[in-house]
Amino acid sequence: TIKDNSARVSLPTSATRDRHGIFVGNCRSLIIESNHISLQRVQRNAGLRIEGMRLFGFMGPRVIVRHNHLGAQFNVGITFAPLNSPVPAGPLWIITENLMESAPIKVAAGTGAGTQAVMDKDLVA
Repeated sequence: TIKDNSARVSLPTSATRDRHGIFVGNCRSLIIESNHISLQRVQRNAGLRIEGMRLFGFMGPRVIVRHNHLGAQFNVGITFAPLNSPVPAGPLWIITENLMESAPIKVAAGTGAGTQAVMDKDLVA
């Protein structure tokens, strides 16, 4: 469980790689709830992809992401990229009720590093 945290991502002018406010790789059961994540970046790295949250890897039957507040300047609010094949039977995978102030892509969901499916609404699997 990742809950009730306040995190600030600050990018130096030398930043050249992707960053994330919260990163989870591989889990059996996950709840991310009631966190506030903000981002400060400079014009020089304005084109760098920054995700509020990145969930990547083998996911267990429960993933719940809700009631989080992602501040301005993130390119993607939440990326959900499970590597499971096959997907667990009857998974409870829910991404809902999160505030993303200005991310043009609210939720990017798919499989693996090539996540392409983009949603502007909540994700419930």
